[in-house]
Amino acid sequence: MFQVLHSGFRFPKDYPGLKTAQLVYDKEVQWTLGAILFKTRFLPLRDLQAESFKQGHSNWLRSSFVYNHYLFFACILVVLLAILLYILRLRRIHQREQRQAEALNLLWVEEGEALLA
Repeated sequence: MFQVLHSGFRFPKDYPGLKTAQLVYDKEVQWTLGAILFKTRFLPLRDLQAESFKQGHSNWLRSSFVYNHYLFFACILVVLLAILLYILRLRRIHQREQRQAEALNLLWVEEGEALLA
């Protein structure tokens, strides 16, 4: 047990709060520790964790890199489309105002001719 805690898990040897216990909440814990050690004795956990992390990380990195490019281009497309629609809307508003101004100018000219005649 000493080797597992201090060599395996790198638990500090001068830790004062470490106490042995036979019972936890009135239940014997000795057999559970033995069962854990028995089941994990053939597992090279560091190797498995490092390998699974590398594989998962590299696949995630490749797929996220591709999706990030698609997402970036989609955002650029949406922004450009919004700018284009805004410019078209400004043109329509400007053309409408010009037509109204021309109509008012025509009315003023007609009223001015009527006053002169």
